[in-house]
Amino acid sequence: MLKRKKDKFSVLLTEIAKNLDETAEYFVSYKVTNQTTLKEFSDTLKEYETKGDNHVHTMIKELNKAFITPIEREDILQLTNSLDDVF
Repeated sequence: MLKRKKDKFSVLLTEIAKNLDETAEYFVSYKVTNQTTLKEFSDTLKEYETKGDNHVHTMIKELNKAFITPIEREDILQLTNSLDDVF
């Protein structure tokens, strides 16, 4: 029996959501106590933001290359942008 492969759009949306979850966990659990820890906190959040932006960029590239998408292009883009706007 053949196993159906997940489409690249759902995989990318899942990666964006996982990054968002990791960012939220870090944000909630980190304790800023002084200037040094504030800088570390800020730098790490910037890394998460950059990772999220890279996922969005990849999604847009894949949407531009795709002839047929599993759901409407606009819906995929709206989901992607909504998840990215949380950052």
